[in-house]
Amino acid sequence: RAGRDGQNAHCILYYSPKDVIRMRTLVHGTHRGEENLFPMIRYAQASGNDAVCKAILLQGLGEPHAPDPTQTQRQHDGETTVMRDVGTHGKVVARLVQDASQDDQ
Repeated sequence: RAGRDGQNAHCILYYSPKDVIRMRTLVHGTHRGEENLFPMIRYAQASGNDAVCKAILLQGLGEPHAPDPTQTQRQHDGETTVMRDVGTHGKVVARLVQDASQDDQ
């Protein structure tokens, strides 16, 4: 759904710094691949601040009126997102994907 109906949407970004090399290899040589990758890496490594992450994401997507991430960081310095354990949700998603792939076979 991704918020296309005008309602709020939620997204969980799974990120590990060790994945950067692999991701860079996947997009190297594609049209604007690395150019689009680096804002996402910056987003993932942001201070855990929702406002800063949103500014980085909007700027990376080329939104014309995106706030400046550096200025946003200064305005929201010290604020962070809420840390949540999503391990249980991840296991459910993995199980659903596995079940769906077994149904297709």
